[in-house]
Amino acid sequence: MLLADARQLPIPDNSVDLLVGFDVLYCIPDYDVVLREAHRVLMPGGALLLTYTFLYGAVGSHDYHRWTLAGMEQDLANAGFHVMAQKKRGGLMFTLMMMGANLLHNVAMGPARDSTDRSQITILLRMGLASILVFPFQLLGWLALCVDHLLPSSGLYVGGMVLARPVSQSARVPG
Repeated sequence: MLLADARQLPIPDNSVDLLVGFDVLYCIPDYDVVLREAHRVLMPGGALLLTYTFLYGAVGSHDYHRWTLAGMEQDLANAGFHVMAQKKRGGLMFTLMMMGANLLHNVAMGPARDSTDRSQITILLRMGLASILVFPFQLLGWLALCVDHLLPSSGLYVGGMVLARPVSQSARVPG
Protein backbone atom coordinates (compact mmCIF):
# COMPACT_ATOMS: atom_id res chain seq x y z
CA MET A 1 0.00 0.00 0.00
CA LEU A 2 1.24 3.44 -0.92
CA LEU A 3 0.10 6.86 0.25
CA ALA A 4 1.46 9.57 -2.04
CA ASP A 5 0.57 12.67 -4.01
CA ALA A 6 -0.87 11.46 -7.33
CA ARG A 7 0.93 14.33 -9.07
CA GLN A 8 4.35 13.02 -8.04
CA LEU A 9 4.31 9.27 -7.44
CA PRO A 10 7.42 7.72 -5.87
CA ILE A 11 7.22 4.88 -8.38
CA PRO A 12 9.73 4.07 -11.14
CA ASP A 13 8.82 4.62 -14.80
CA ASN A 14 7.02 1.76 -16.58
CA SER A 15 6.54 -0.28 -13.40
CA VAL A 16 2.77 -0.54 -12.80
CA ASP A 17 0.29 -2.86 -14.56
CA LEU A 18 -2.90 -1.15 -13.43
CA LEU A 19 -3.71 2.24 -11.91
CA VAL A 20 -7.19 2.81 -10.51
CA GLY A 21 -8.80 6.08 -9.45
CA PHE A 22 -12.40 6.37 -8.28
CA ASP A 23 -13.77 9.91 -8.42
CA VAL A 24 -10.52 11.62 -7.46
CA LEU A 25 -9.60 13.80 -10.43
CA TYR A 26 -12.24 16.42 -9.66
CA CYS A 27 -10.41 17.15 -6.36
CA ILE A 28 -7.11 18.03 -8.05
CA PRO A 29 -6.80 21.46 -9.70
CA ASP A 30 -4.00 20.33 -12.05
CA TYR A 31 -5.48 16.92 -12.94
CA ASP A 32 -3.51 16.90 -16.20
CA VAL A 33 -0.33 16.42 -14.13
CA VAL A 34 -1.93 13.32 -12.57
CA LEU A 35 -2.75 11.89 -16.01
CA ARG A 36 0.82 12.47 -17.24
CA GLU A 37 2.17 10.87 -14.05
CA ALA A 38 -0.11 7.86 -14.57
CA HIS A 39 1.24 7.58 -18.11
CA ARG A 40 4.82 7.68 -16.80
CA VAL A 41 4.45 4.86 -14.28
CA LEU A 42 2.31 2.50 -16.38
CA MET A 43 4.09 -0.38 -18.09
CA PRO A 44 3.64 -0.83 -21.82
CA GLY A 45 0.30 -2.62 -22.09
CA GLY A 46 -0.71 -1.38 -18.62
CA ALA A 47 -4.10 0.18 -18.02
CA LEU A 48 -5.70 3.13 -16.29
CA LEU A 49 -9.21 2.66 -14.87
CA LEU A 50 -10.99 5.85 -13.79
CA THR A 51 -14.40 6.93 -12.68
CA TYR A 52 -15.22 10.62 -12.88
CA THR A 53 -18.03 13.05 -12.24
CA PHE A 54 -20.09 14.98 -14.76
CA LEU A 55 -23.49 16.14 -13.49
CA TYR A 56 -23.33 16.18 -9.74
CA GLY A 57 -23.46 18.87 -7.09
CA ALA A 58 -20.35 20.33 -5.52
CA VAL A 59 -19.06 18.04 -2.79
CA GLY A 60 -16.76 20.27 -0.80
CA SER A 61 -14.17 22.99 -0.90
CA HIS A 62 -11.82 21.02 -3.19
CA ASP A 63 -14.11 20.43 -6.16
CA TYR A 64 -12.67 21.69 -9.45
CA HIS A 65 -13.75 19.67 -12.51
CA ARG A 66 -16.55 17.86 -14.32
CA TRP A 67 -16.21 15.80 -17.51
CA THR A 68 -18.41 14.66 -20.35
CA LEU A 69 -17.44 11.38 -22.03
CA ALA A 70 -15.90 13.32 -24.93
CA GLY A 71 -14.07 15.69 -22.57
CA MET A 72 -12.45 12.85 -20.64
CA GLU A 73 -11.46 11.09 -23.85
CA GLN A 74 -9.80 14.29 -25.10
CA ASP A 75 -7.97 14.91 -21.82
CA LEU A 76 -6.69 11.32 -21.81
CA ALA A 77 -5.56 11.65 -25.42
CA ASN A 78 -3.71 14.86 -24.51
CA ALA A 79 -1.90 12.90 -21.77
CA GLY A 80 -0.89 10.11 -24.18
CA PHE A 81 -3.68 7.57 -23.61
CA HIS A 82 -5.96 5.64 -25.93
CA VAL A 83 -9.45 4.97 -24.56
CA MET A 84 -10.27 1.27 -24.79
CA ALA A 85 -13.76 1.49 -23.25
CA GLN A 86 -15.91 4.20 -21.74
CA LYS A 87 -19.41 4.18 -20.28
CA LYS A 88 -21.83 6.61 -18.68
CA ARG A 89 -22.67 6.11 -15.01
CA GLY A 90 -26.40 6.35 -14.58
CA GLY A 91 -28.98 7.95 -16.83
CA LEU A 92 -31.90 10.35 -16.55
CA MET A 93 -33.69 8.71 -13.61
CA PHE A 94 -30.53 7.93 -11.62
CA THR A 95 -29.29 11.49 -12.17
CA LEU A 96 -32.57 12.91 -10.86
CA MET A 97 -32.36 10.70 -7.75
CA MET A 98 -28.77 11.73 -7.08
CA MET A 99 -29.60 15.40 -7.61
CA GLY A 100 -32.40 15.06 -5.03
CA ALA A 101 -30.03 13.34 -2.62
CA ASN A 102 -27.40 16.02 -3.16
CA LEU A 103 -29.91 18.82 -2.61
CA LEU A 104 -31.13 17.33 0.68
CA HIS A 105 -27.56 16.66 1.80
CA ASN A 106 -26.57 20.27 1.13
CA VAL A 107 -29.65 21.60 2.96
CA ALA A 108 -28.86 19.45 6.01
CA MET A 109 -25.12 20.12 6.02
CA GLY A 110 -25.20 23.80 5.08
CA PRO A 111 -22.58 25.44 2.89
CA ALA A 112 -19.23 23.68 2.50
CA ARG A 113 -16.69 25.15 4.86
CA ASP A 114 -13.75 24.19 6.98
CA SER A 115 -14.90 21.73 9.65
CA THR A 116 -13.00 23.68 12.34
CA ASP A 117 -15.52 26.54 12.24
CA ARG A 118 -18.29 24.48 13.92
CA SER A 119 -18.41 22.27 16.95
CA GLN A 120 -17.86 18.56 16.40
CA ILE A 121 -21.28 17.68 17.82
CA THR A 122 -23.01 20.04 15.34
CA ILE A 123 -21.20 18.40 12.45
CA LEU A 124 -22.15 14.92 13.67
CA LEU A 125 -25.81 15.90 14.12
CA ARG A 126 -25.93 17.43 10.64
CA MET A 127 -24.31 14.33 9.16
CA GLY A 128 -26.90 12.13 10.86
CA LEU A 129 -29.75 14.28 9.57
CA ALA A 130 -28.25 14.30 6.07
CA SER A 131 -27.95 10.51 6.11
CA ILE A 132 -31.59 10.07 7.13
CA LEU A 133 -32.84 12.52 4.48
CA VAL A 134 -30.70 11.08 1.68
CA PHE A 135 -31.30 7.38 2.38
CA PRO A 136 -34.62 7.08 0.47
CA PHE A 137 -33.04 8.70 -2.59
CA GLN A 138 -30.12 6.28 -2.40
CA LEU A 139 -32.52 3.32 -2.31
CA LEU A 140 -34.58 4.72 -5.17
CA GLY A 141 -31.33 5.23 -7.05
CA TRP A 142 -30.96 1.46 -7.44
CA LEU A 143 -34.42 1.24 -8.94
CA ALA A 144 -33.66 4.26 -11.12
CA LEU A 145 -30.62 2.48 -12.58
CA CYS A 146 -32.88 -0.37 -13.69
CA VAL A 147 -35.37 2.05 -15.23
CA ASP A 148 -32.53 3.87 -17.03
CA HIS A 149 -31.65 0.65 -18.84
CA LEU A 150 -35.17 0.63 -20.31
CA LEU A 151 -35.12 4.28 -21.42
CA PRO A 152 -33.34 5.73 -24.46
CA SER A 153 -29.93 7.20 -23.65
CA SER A 154 -30.00 10.86 -22.65
CA GLY A 155 -27.45 13.57 -22.02
CA LEU A 156 -28.05 13.33 -18.28
CA TYR A 157 -25.67 11.10 -16.37
CA VAL A 158 -23.73 11.49 -13.14
CA GLY A 159 -20.33 10.56 -14.50
CA GLY A 160 -18.35 8.06 -16.43
CA MET A 161 -16.04 5.09 -16.24
CA VAL A 162 -13.09 4.74 -18.57
CA LEU A 163 -10.42 2.17 -19.29
CA ALA A 164 -7.42 3.56 -21.14
CA ARG A 165 -3.96 2.40 -22.14
CA PRO A 166 -0.86 4.45 -22.79
CA VAL A 167 -0.16 4.99 -26.46
CA SER A 168 2.95 2.98 -27.32
CA GLN A 169 6.27 4.84 -27.25
CA SER A 170 6.64 4.61 -31.04
CA ALA A 171 3.14 5.98 -31.66
CA ARG A 172 3.29 8.88 -29.20
CA VAL A 173 2.88 12.36 -30.54
CA PRO A 174 5.61 14.70 -29.24
CA GLY A 175 4.34 17.48 -27.08
